[in-house]
Formats: sequence, C-alpha cells, structure tokens
Amino acid sequence: MDTVELLRRYQAGKRDFRGVVLCNADLRQQCLSGADLRDADLRGACLQGADLHEARLFRANLFQADLTGVYLGNGDLRWADLREASLRGAELHAAALSGATLAKAVLSRAVLCRANLTDANLRGADLRQADLSGAILCGADLSRTRLRRANLKGADLTGAVLPWRLWLKRVCMTVARDSLKGAALGARVTAKHFVLPAACVGSVAGAITASNADASLFMRYVVGGLFLGALAPGLVGALAGLIGGGFLGARSARQRWRWARTL
Repeated sequence: MDTVELLRRYQAGKRDFRGVVLCNADLRQQCLSGADLRDADLRGACLQGADLHEARLFRANLFQADLTGVYLGNGDLRWADLREASLRGAELHAAALSGATLAKAVLSRAVLCRANLTDANLRGADLRQADLSGAILCGADLSRTRLRRANLKGADLTGAVLPWRLWLKRVCMTVARDSLKGAALGARVTAKHFVLPAACVGSVAGAITASNADASLFMRYVVGGLFLGALAPGLVGALAGLIGGGFLGARSARQRWRWARTL
C-alpha cells in the first residue's frame, strides 16, 4: 500500500491500517486522526504537522521519522520505536508512551503534559523547553537527557534514572523538605511537654547564679534563666527533628530517586 492508497481508504472511512509499510512516506499535513497504525513501519516517514489525534501507534516503527509539529494528543504510542525521531513542537498531551524508545529523539518545545512515559527510554533525548508538567516518568531512563528549561512541575519521577544535576536537585529538595518537617515537629513536641519544667529549672539556676553576684542583678539573672530554660527545649527538639528528618529524607530519596548511572 502506498501513501495515495492509504489516504484514499482513510477518506472512504477505513481506519484499520495495522502492519502497513510506508517507509519514507510523505504524509505531511495529512489528517489520520483515530487511525489504527499498530505495528506499522513508518521508518523515515515525514509526518510534519500531521493530525494523528487519538491514533493507535502501538509498537509502530518510527525510527528517524519527522514528526515536527505533529498533533498526537491522547495517542497510543506504547512500545513504539521513536529513536532519533524529530518531534520538535509536537503536541503529545495525555499520550500513552509507556515502554516507548525515544533514545536521541528531539523533543524540544514538545508538549507532553500528563503523558504516560513509564519505563520509556529517553536516553540522550533533547527535551529542552519541553512541557512535562504532570507527566508520569516512573522508571524512565533520562540519563544524558537535555532538560534545560523543561517544565517538570508535578511530574512523577519515582524510580527514574536521572541526569546528575536533576538527580541532585531532587534529592536535596527531598532531604531539605523532610528535615524542615522534622525540625518543626521536634520543636512543637518539646515546646508542648518540656517548656514549663525547663523554664522553672532555668529560673532556679538563674537565682542560684545571682546569689553569688550583685543583688541589683538578681532579677536579670532570674529572667535570663527563665528565658533560656524555656528556649532550650525548642532548640534541642528542632535540632533533633532536623537530624532525624534529614535521615528519613535521605532514606526516602534513596528509595524514590534511583542513582543516576551516567554523568
């Protein structure tokens, strides 16, 4: 089947094109919305600006295909071969790309918000300025990926293999967040249970110290001891919580952000 025949059948209402072979085909600006192209061989095909909304490209071979500006919203690209493909500015929101191979693919400025990229191979891909907000990247290989100015807000990177800079940023954020939570909890607990006894002990210690000093300084010593006694439990609790939270954060980071394999 050639390009002309495929388009003729599509216009006639046919949508089942499973296993079709269209290597190096020119399908730019064509509408193939909802087409079933599972297991299709589209190596080197030109699909610039094509409308593939909700198209089924499960296990399709798109090696070195030109998909610049293509519309693939809600498309099924699971286990598709997109190695070295050009997807500059492509619209892939909510697309299913789990298990897909996108090694060395160009996805700069692509929209991948809410896309499912679980276990996808993105090694060496160009994702500069791509929108990955809300995307699922669990277990994805992002090593050597270029992510400059990419939007990863709300993205799930659990178990993903990350570039060193992104990995370090995520780990530090996890440890810092848990450390601050631990410090706040420690300060709150100690303030609730130990401030009053510590304040009493501090005031007594201040009075004992003042007994050996000038009588005019008695109240100053007592108030100072009271203040330090009340402050000490909170500081100790915050420090203990900070350390404990740091350990828990490091443990959480180790489980969530797998060590990046390459620089």
